[in-house]
Amino acid sequence: DDQANNQKLIESLAAIQGADRSARFVSLMVYLRHPDDPTPIVAEGAWRGRILEAPQGDSGFGYDPLFYVPETACSAAELAPEIKNAISHRGRAAALLLQRLHEC
Repeated sequence: DDQANNQKLIESLAAIQGADRSARFVSLMVYLRHPDDPTPIVAEGAWRGRILEAPQGDSGFGYDPLFYVPETACSAAELAPEIKNAISHRGRAAALLLQRLHEC
């Protein structure tokens, strides 16, 4: 249950303020040419932010209402899907994987 998980996170971080509430999501995508591929193509995407003290926004899922994105000055739950998909950890990993595939 996303709401229960978010509430638990808020309670767990209640005594922590400012920069100590930093957070990040990380995604790895791996392309294997075959099951025994000795040189898979690996792409990592990271999305840095901080945990808010209260939820903001109604979109997304999971911790999106609590994940503040400094580059957009809002929570992940307040982002339009196309923006979130472009700048999220998954979006960054996918873009990097595509770039590396084109370089092959």
